[in-house]
Amino acid sequence: MGLGRAAGVLNSMLETHIELEVPVIKSVSYDELESALTELGADALSIIELGFHGDFGGSASLVFSPESAAQLATVVAGEKVTSSALGAMHIETLNEIGNIVLNAVMGSFSNMTVSELKYTLPNYSETATEEFARKLEESKKVIVLLLQTQFSAKEFEIEGHILLLFEMSSFEALVKAVDNLL
Repeated sequence: MGLGRAAGVLNSMLETHIELEVPVIKSVSYDELESALTELGADALSIIELGFHGDFGGSASLVFSPESAAQLATVVAGEKVTSSALGAMHIETLNEIGNIVLNAVMGSFSNMTVSELKYTLPNYSETATEEFARKLEESKKVIVLLLQTQFSAKEFEIEGHILLLFEMSSFEALVKAVDNLL
């Protein structure tokens, strides 16, 4: 779903080989989501979120442990993160990575379902894993598709997830669009 295209763009930007693998794509409950996010090995999450609206509404997010986010920013920016907090340059770097990867995924999704979507700018944030899952559960207005990903760049192994959150009100239209493909 566009990850090959995103990997190609990142390869060109970095002049190094980046692999993006998607071993698992599944719809998950809120409990399963919290468990999957906990597997990232952190009590906190680094999230790059890209909102979308149009034929479907929701958001797409890249989710990493703070350590993986810092490592990814270091690889891309070529400058090591020197403190526990990411600086403005590293946050902008992560936002740009999110823009590339999430637009590639959502662009492919949009093309595949013959849908028109408009996007917000990507936004980086950090939050506690439990807090993130709890906020989603409280809203009860989203269907969660989880894409468990593995980012590889040179000697770095950076693990993360791509979350596609669809507003409940648009999920029926999504199912119809997918049915039309079959």
